[in-house]
Amino acid sequence: MLKPIIIVGYGPVGAILSLLLARNQIPVIVIEAATKYPEEPRAVGLFGPSHSVLEDAGIYEEEKRQGMPSAGLSFRKRAVDDGNGGQRMGDCIASAKFAPEVNGETPPGGHFILIPQAKLVRIIAEEMKHADLQQFATVQMGLKYLSSEETEDGIKVIAEDTEGNTHVFEGSYLVGADGSRSDVRRKLGLKLHGTSWPERLISADVLRTTNNVPEIPSCLVVDPELWAAITPLERIYPGQPGLWRYSMAVSDESVPDQELEKAEFVISMLKKHIDGPYNQEFKVIRSKPYKMHQLLCSSMRKGRTFLAGDAAHVNNPIGGLGLNTGILDADALAQTLVQVLKQGRPESLYDRYSYERRRVFQLYVDPISKSNKQRLHVSSPDIVANEDWFLASIMSDDPEEKFSPYKWMANWKTDMAAFKM
Repeated sequence: MLKPIIIVGYGPVGAILSLLLARNQIPVIVIEAATKYPEEPRAVGLFGPSHSVLEDAGIYEEEKRQGMPSAGLSFRKRAVDDGNGGQRMGDCIASAKFAPEVNGETPPGGHFILIPQAKLVRIIAEEMKHADLQQFATVQMGLKYLSSEETEDGIKVIAEDTEGNTHVFEGSYLVGADGSRSDVRRKLGLKLHGTSWPERLISADVLRTTNNVPEIPSCLVVDPELWAAITPLERIYPGQPGLWRYSMAVSDESVPDQELEKAEFVISMLKKHIDGPYNQEFKVIRSKPYKMHQLLCSSMRKGRTFLAGDAAHVNNPIGGLGLNTGILDADALAQTLVQVLKQGRPESLYDRYSYERRRVFQLYVDPISKSNKQRLHVSSPDIVANEDWFLASIMSDDPEEKFSPYKWMANWKTDMAAFKM
């Protein structure tokens, strides 16, 4: 009888991996240090390749229902005084719809869906309550991973609960999906390598009412200092309260880190970006400062342990590449485990998983992520549309020149069955 796969971390990567494995009748035990699902303001966008993974997991329709399908993106200058006691949104630099509707619906893969990753985890957790999945998957909250060691035919994991009691789990393999500060990675002696950005980012979820809802509400603010990403977290209707995410750069390195956690500082930053009357009321639901990095682990597999998501690689959040890359890691790892454990493919496929997902990060995710960030602050907002190939491409009417998200996204997902081992 197959011992369970032990997954450390029940964020979106650990959650989707556990669901995919359970659907393939591979037993799973998930341990998560938190006692409840987190609500931190993290990634919000799910792109085309992730949609097929969510379809395989059986949650695409629910994720679409609870999220906000969005077929476009805009780039704007920073907000400016409107001369009437408030400020207006900055002028549009470039915008584009990436996918047309078909019979009133945007088909899977042809758009991105705006949904907080915390909500995605809750959707998965609810799906896992089904009896046919519960028999293959167990999720235990409030258990912190301490250590692991390989046995003759598997792996032993030691964890600790909130009262200091020790718990021992026996499994066939271990997966570290426990984020950028991964204890699993650290215990393996593996390190992240790369660079860190000097700027910091404040992400804030804000409840506000606006009468001005653009056709493409998601926007990236281009400015040397006050660059930002602004997006709705739900369907926004004029004159009604709605939840928005403001991810705002703090470029002044002299501002202490602890200042970024103060409510007064967060509000002062938001007032530089929110359009409408200066005296308007809004409510900060939650906020969190982040440091930004471009990092990759030297390997995503060591013995019977695998890494996935931020435990293996980290990039700045502009563009939502981190969440989607993590989901696609989970998909590739699920494919790998299914093909080895249930289809008899050789264990050398495990190294191929590490090689291919690191290749995707190095060739596509990392350089595109860097460009996404630098596009917002390196060039002047007045000339960036002419200087930057991406902005020029999305605005082009020439089908040969126009940016196609499908072509780029085809490189993001890994088909493990394609490799002859």
